[in-house]
Amino acid sequence: MTQYSALRIAVLVTSHNRRTLTLQCLTELNNCHHANDVQISIILTDDGSTDGTTEAVSTTIPNATVLRGDGSLFWNRGMHRSFAHALEQGHDFYLWLNDDTLLNEDALELLLTTFRTMREQTGRAGIVVGSTRDCATGALTYGGLIHASRWRPLKFTLLSPATAPQACDAMNGNCVLIPNEVTLKVGNLDWSFEHSMGDFDYALRARKLDIPIWIAPGYVGTCSRNELPVPDQSMTWIGRIRFTASRKYLPPKSWAIYTRRHGGFLWPIYFLWPYVKSIFRR
Repeated sequence: MTQYSALRIAVLVTSHNRRTLTLQCLTELNNCHHANDVQISIILTDDGSTDGTTEAVSTTIPNATVLRGDGSLFWNRGMHRSFAHALEQGHDFYLWLNDDTLLNEDALELLLTTFRTMREQTGRAGIVVGSTRDCATGALTYGGLIHASRWRPLKFTLLSPATAPQACDAMNGNCVLIPNEVTLKVGNLDWSFEHSMGDFDYALRARKLDIPIWIAPGYVGTCSRNELPVPDQSMTWIGRIRFTASRKYLPPKSWAIYTRRHGGFLWPIYFLWPYVKSIFRR
């Protein structure tokens, strides 16, 4: 592996009509402290934005490569496209970064130090997850997660960062550092997932290969919690099912792949339950 004195980090981002947020995210990224010989390359997939995101990034972020989508990629497939482009080039590390995440100045140093510390302690290359908090309340919003129960393989609990690295089972994709050694085993995000679930799937595939995932100590930055809307109480039961099966919730094809891959022998029950529950929930 390339020594720490000459690191190439590809930062992977996807965006859709969030020009201001995206520019702020990438500007804060470029303001992060890192060694002079660390090379940061940004690969942004602009998924059909009509607000001038591509032009603004191309003009103001000199280390960014912008790929274009047609508006149908959403998060997972947009990130897959950025990741694929970066993998073709070859880098030492790949950093997933949500375009609404604002990194602290020491975020990159914290992530790299955590990787180096844990590699020295365990002798293995692992994934490092950065935790984020709400800029107003300071509450934990995204980061690493652990299984809530051994009997519920698809249920996870968000774990608060501590003063030392912690092992976890899954991760939100808001800020994740992946070394090249891991990508050689796990590869890219799975294109099958239409919007969400790709980050959890990547983590669970890595854990099945005995690749560790560590939560970096402290916080790497801020990111507000993106709460999805809830079904309107006036919806019919058919409307509620359609709402649950929509692309930003649990589209059946993606949900079937995820539950079958990670739900164990009870996966058909896990697959059906959200849709059944939506019939009776008002």
